[in-house]
Amino acid sequence: MIRRARNFLRTLIRREHWWAEAWSGLMLASFGAVSLMARPEHLHALPSTRSFMLLMPNGIWQAVMAASGIFQMVTLLADSRWRRCAAAFLAAFFYAWITENQILFSYGLHPVILLSAGWIGVNMFAVSRAIGGLR
Repeated sequence: MIRRARNFLRTLIRREHWWAEAWSGLMLASFGAVSLMARPEHLHALPSTRSFMLLMPNGIWQAVMAASGIFQMVTLLADSRWRRCAAAFLAAFFYAWITENQILFSYGLHPVILLSAGWIGVNMFAVSRAIGGLR
């Protein structure tokens, strides 16, 4: 059983990062697109989007977030590790911002904090792989 666990971890580290980054980009693009379609008064009520509207106009931050998610998915098809690194870092930045909003503007431990913290981990792992030269 320990041998199977080690082999599974090796497989994850060697090959399966692509799927995690693809899902991360898809989730980020979806969050931006769905937020773009939501009414502003609904977005003000959500803790995870509150400080975005303080710094950027409504519509701009959603488009930037959706574009960065699409950028992350597109860079997976490219053969440039620095583009992958930049896309993963940008996605981790937005997920960290969502986490920070949720921590500051909500009450107690919300499940969104754990979800977005997991995506931060996925993207920072992708950044370390890109810097290290692993594919």
